[in-house]
Amino acid sequence: EHLLWPAQLADQLWQEQGWGDVTITGGIDGNHLATSYHYGAAKKRGQALDLRPPAGVDPELVATLLRGKLGPGRKVLVETSAGVTHLHLQPA
Repeated sequence: EHLLWPAQLADQLWQEQGWGDVTITGGIDGNHLATSYHYGAAKKRGQALDLRPPAGVDPELVATLLRGKLGPGRKVLVETSAGVTHLHLQPA
């Protein structure tokens, strides 16, 4: 599955909520588990995306709203790494 579709829906949500532009913080780059959907095994490779939650907005609220936009085919997880919180999107 291509990452453009979930990124576009995330940006649409940001715009609807008045949060400005969505910021993508990770794709197939960065440090991730070898088995992750970011750059794991070939059939998983390139299927995960990390987003910065909007400043001052509860990341759990953002995740809930984003799950509603993306539907049951995608997981939206709130993760914290090195003290920085991000939203992780991957296939369900």
